[in-house]
Amino acid sequence: MTRLLLPILALVLTACETAPKIIPDTTADSPIVMRLRHEILNGSKLTSNWGWMLWYLPVLLLVIAWGWKEFFGRKREDCKETAEKPVEAAPSPPPQS
Repeated sequence: MTRLLLPILALVLTACETAPKIIPDTTADSPIVMRLRHEILNGSKLTSNWGWMLWYLPVLLLVIAWGWKEFFGRKREDCKETAEKPVEAAPSPPPQS
């Protein structure tokens, strides 16, 4: 195993370029950012949509479901007031002599 690992490690280390290089950013703005920039520059009313609900509403439902299960769905064993107590027989009176 060591015989194979050392040559592979040497090949990987010698194949890597170690000189720092600046990589230019060639990405363009997305159509949404371009539309917002156009609306801001022209002074028109910024439009918004309800797309954020597609993310926040399911997350809210998951949090509510977890909270319901966590706080209302479990039976609490540590709550002594609601635990049923065994019925004890009434003590019999001591015999009279």
